Amino acid sequence: MVKEWKKKEVEYLKSLMKNNKVIAIVDIFKLPALPFQRMRKSLKDKAVIRVAKKTLIKRALEEMKNEKPGIEKLEEKLGIEPAILVTNDNPFRLYKLLEKNKSPAPAVPGAIAPKDIVVPAGLTDFPPMQIPMFKKVGVKTKVNQGKIEVLEDTVVTKAGETITPEVAELLNKLGIEPLEIGLDLVAAYEDGIIYTKDILSVDEEQYKEDLLNAYLKALGFALEIAYPTKETLEHLLPKAFREAKAIAIETGYISKDTIEDLIIDAVIKANTLDITLNPDKAPKVEQIQETPKEEPKQEEKKQEVDAAAGLAALFG
Repeated sequence: MVKEWKKKEVEYLKSLMKNNKVIAIVDIFKLPALPFQRMRKSLKDKAVIRVAKKTLIKRALEEMKNEKPGIEKLEEKLGIEPAILVTNDNPFRLYKLLEKNKSPAPAVPGAIAPKDIVVPAGLTDFPPMQIPMFKKVGVKTKVNQGKIEVLEDTVVTKAGETITPEVAELLNKLGIEPLEIGLDLVAAYEDGIIYTKDILSVDEEQYKEDLLNAYLKALGFALEIAYPTKETLEHLLPKAFREAKAIAIETGYISKDTIEDLIIDAVIKANTLDITLNPDKAPKVEQIQETPKEEPKQEEKKQEVDAAAGLAALFG
C-alpha cells in the first residue's frame, strides 16, 4: 500500500507541473547544502525547485503525460539525485541564469572536468623539492630563483575526463578551482518539446552571426529570383527601372527619362557618321618627331677611352 505522504508529494509535483509552462530536471548530486539554499533563494521570484525521490518524480511525470504530451520523456533525464524546477520563464533564459549563478569550486578526485583544466606558465611559490608533484601530471618545470617555474601552459585534464588524485592535489595547492558549484539543468520541457542541455547552451554571438549569414543568403536568393518582399523591393525597383530604361534607349523609345540619353546618343552617332563620310573633318593628330642624338665629339671619346684604361689598370 502506498503511503499517504508519497501520494501527497506526487499530487504536489503534479500541481507544480500544471501551473507552469516549463518543467525542468536539475541535477543536485554532490551539491553542498549552503550553495543550494542560496540558489533556491535567488530563484524564488522566477522558479520553484522541489527535491523529491526519483520514483515519485517518475510517477508524477507518468500521470501528467495526458495533460502535457511528451513530458514523460523527462524520465530519461533523471540522474542520481534529481530535482524538479518549474517556471513560466523562457527555458533558454533559465539555463543562462543558472549558469551565471554557478561559482568556482576546488578539484575533487573522480569529478568530471567541465572544460579543459590548464596549469598556466609562470613562476610558482613552490621550492624545488616539489618538482615530482608537477612531473606526475606531465607539467614541465625548471628552477628559477629558488622556486619552481612552469615552462608552458599545460592541459592536465581535458573536458569530459575524470580528475585524478594527482591532478586534484596539484590544482588545490596551486589554488586553481576548475569545478563549478550550481544547479545543473539537464533538460527542460515546454509545449511538447524537450530541450536538452546541449541545445540550451547556445553561444549567443555565434547564433547572431549564423542568423545574419542566413538572412544575407536568403536576401541574395530572393533578389536573384526577383521575389517581392519589404526587404527586396527597395533593391528590385531601382534594378527594374535601370533595366527598363536600358531597353527603352536601345529601342529608341522616347520618354522623359530617356530623351536626354537618346539625344546624346544621336549626336554621337551623327558626328561619327560625319567623320566617316568626310575624313578631312577628323581631328589632326600631331606627330612628334624625335630629335636625333648628336654624335659625341672626338675629345669626349678620347676622355672615355682614357677613363676606361685607368680603371682597367687599377683593378687589373
